[in-house]
Amino acid sequence: MKHRIDVLVAGSGNVTGQGVLAALTDAGVTCAGYDQCEEQANAANMFCDNLQAPRAADPFYQHWVMGLVYSMNPRVIIPSNDHDLRALLNMTDELSKRGIVVNGAGDYTGCFLDKLSTSKLFTEYSIDTPEVLETQPYKHPYVIRKRHVGVGRKFTYVAKNLDDDDAIPWNRLHECVATRFVEGQEYTIDILCNQSSQVLSVVPRLRRQVTAGIVTFAEVVKDDLVIEKCHHLATSLGLRGINCVQCIKNDKGAYFFEVNPRPGSGLSLTTAAGVNMPKLWLDSLSDDVVGVPEPDWGLKMVRYHAGRYFK
Repeated sequence: MKHRIDVLVAGSGNVTGQGVLAALTDAGVTCAGYDQCEEQANAANMFCDNLQAPRAADPFYQHWVMGLVYSMNPRVIIPSNDHDLRALLNMTDELSKRGIVVNGAGDYTGCFLDKLSTSKLFTEYSIDTPEVLETQPYKHPYVIRKRHVGVGRKFTYVAKNLDDDDAIPWNRLHECVATRFVEGQEYTIDILCNQSSQVLSVVPRLRRQVTAGIVTFAEVVKDDLVIEKCHHLATSLGLRGINCVQCIKNDKGAYFFEVNPRPGSGLSLTTAAGVNMPKLWLDSLSDDVVGVPEPDWGLKMVRYHAGRYFK
């Protein structure tokens, strides 16, 4: 493992981590990564060296990460999942003392990991969001989501009728938040901001097909309303770095329901469209003015599985 790198990617073995590393290494940025999977089983090894890390919830995690930081001295850390992000947020003071920036870390980042707190923030800053349902029985249609992300597994249940109620984990409602279901087209929007929360780029991706929470068919869409609303959201909530925001758009407007203060799994489509957000964010840390290209609007992505072969 080489010393002194530009970027350390936490959660390098998943789709998001690999997308970040591909974007950075293609641009000539020196990187390293870590994940919970066995070192040889990490497909991100095709881009850089990767280490096997303890689980983010492990009490040893922070000590292990700081050991890696001391040996590599990265400029930034980019978490690719909510578990690593939650753990790294508890380390931002110690990391900042070494001049290391964690992507997405800002005043409200902890709130974004709590969907109820996120909904309250949206309301406070006049950002349209689905109504939170506080009393049962919930009127159909509605959505049940895990309230705290980065703790255990995510889950989402959509109940449009009484038959759908059978799948709801009623004994776990204390872990959930219920909201009104909004019909419409689902967008994931990649938003890039500098550390002063100045918006550098907004790239909406229409989620045409999603499998197991991962987008498998998507299109970069120039939607002026969504882009305008994202500018307001990003500046109001002080977003920093690469964020992944989700909304539903219909003929009444765009309703936001989630801010992921990290890259999303479809970031590779934004990169392919000509906007390399990981590299641009890195550049913005040292340059006051960063030239951001216009996305290749209309570009589509269909995801497929491929193997990495080695001995």
